[in-house]
Amino acid sequence: MKRTFSLRSVSLVAVCAVMVAVDYGLIRLAFGLFLPDVARELGLSAAAAGVIAGGAAVSYCLAAAAAFATRGSAPRILLIGSVAAAALGGLGMAVATESTLFGASAIVGSAAAGAASPALVSIVDRNLSPRRATRAQGVVNAGTGIGVISAAALALLLLPDWRTAWVLSAGLAIVAGAAVIVLDRPAVSGEVRRAPRADRVWFLSHSIPVAAALALGAASAAVWNFGRTMMSDHGLEPQMSLVAWAALGLGAVVALVTAAPMSSLAPRTAWSIAAGAVAVGTAALMTLAGNAAGSAAACALFGWGYTASTNALIAWTTAIDSRLASAGTALLFIALVAGQAAGATLTGTIVESQGYIVALVAAAAIALVAGVIPRFRPGQLGHRPQPVSDDLS
Repeated sequence: MKRTFSLRSVSLVAVCAVMVAVDYGLIRLAFGLFLPDVARELGLSAAAAGVIAGGAAVSYCLAAAAAFATRGSAPRILLIGSVAAAALGGLGMAVATESTLFGASAIVGSAAAGAASPALVSIVDRNLSPRRATRAQGVVNAGTGIGVISAAALALLLLPDWRTAWVLSAGLAIVAGAAVIVLDRPAVSGEVRRAPRADRVWFLSHSIPVAAALALGAASAAVWNFGRTMMSDHGLEPQMSLVAWAALGLGAVVALVTAAPMSSLAPRTAWSIAAGAVAVGTAALMTLAGNAAGSAAACALFGWGYTASTNALIAWTTAIDSRLASAGTALLFIALVAGQAAGATLTGTIVESQGYIVALVAAAAIALVAGVIPRFRPGQLGHRPQPVSDDLS
């Protein structure tokens, strides 16, 4: 039996959201936020920054792959690994005096998010009833937006002292991880059911969402890694570019408000809407980068679309087989960030040789492609998967 909703459950969901906020918004995605200041101090070129961002994405994928291999059976171990990576990565970036240490630390820190997402999916699932867990997953996932806003607030308070921001992020990761472990109440041994092993049919069922996630990940890398640098290069005041970054996070938080109506849609439809928002937001930022209000609006739309797309991925894999929701989340998030690895490296190269306009036009076009990929059906690939009920009692 699942436990009833309680103050502990509310607290658990809250600290899980904080964990996501730290690992994504303050450790992994804040790379692009602080990049202009880091690049000036450490002498990073756009191409080098793209390589670091790509390496960080690969690190995320490796950590998420380890989570996938466990099939959600060891969430606490994954969570501890996530905390360690966030702490080491954040502190390493804070003390770096040259680009090699900074890059290596950014790569280590990014692994924290890869391990955290599937771990938290499992922890929320085993502590809440199925109906409440579905809603709670959306709340936890919205932590990314809270983290992005928090990172922008820290930057407004601390820049050009970007090092202190990384120290605070590392400390918060430790506190949040400890709180999750304290509040987690695993089922007793008689209630534990090991998830079934993913088979060929399950993987084939995920072929379309994997392809869509790869494409959207590649498209999103341009804004996440070079958005603020582009705004600065187009003459936007530093404070205004930080406000635009906060708007990006606000858009991600709004995805929580719209989660209920979006969840009433088929996952494919929700995905297409979200990917379209990413495409429009990217294109709008390209044309409005020097305008404060326009940049903020474009970033907000991008942030909503990106977060709504991750919610759609969780819903999509759950609809395929709810018993493997944690493994499916890991698989699809691996695909999303693997796309970012390629997209970040390619975007950095394009920016160096062709400039921001060409890079963002390409990113917006790829996002549109990602949005139409779900129009293909798994049946076209040789089989027609059947949804599996999430009632395991």
